[in-house]
Amino acid sequence: MVRDDEFMAKLFFLSDIFGHLNTLNLELQGRDKTIIDLVEKLNAFQSKLSLFSSDLHLQKLLHFPQLRNFTASSSVKVTNVMSDFLIKLKDNFADRFQDFHVPKEVMMFARNPLQAITLIS
Repeated sequence: MVRDDEFMAKLFFLSDIFGHLNTLNLELQGRDKTIIDLVEKLNAFQSKLSLFSSDLHLQKLLHFPQLRNFTASSSVKVTNVMSDFLIKLKDNFADRFQDFHVPKEVMMFARNPLQAITLIS
């Protein structure tokens, strides 16, 4: 029974993670989006991955609703497999999108040139 619970916990964890990835995917699609919009979404998601790791490490599971509901009704806890998966996902995003780095000043200028000039000056 414990073995099945561990499998189910991993399944719920993946379900929550893929939910977050699906949300990112939908945010990146559509018309009238600039490269700045896309880079901001990617940067925000990479920051969220750090937040997810912290949430998982502290076992609060605020960003993992399905896993939280399951662990509340079972004795299964967060495993290293889940933590390692998040670390690898974060590293994968960093490697895959390293060429998409846009300096903060350039992004500010693209969003609002007049405000960026006054802030930089």
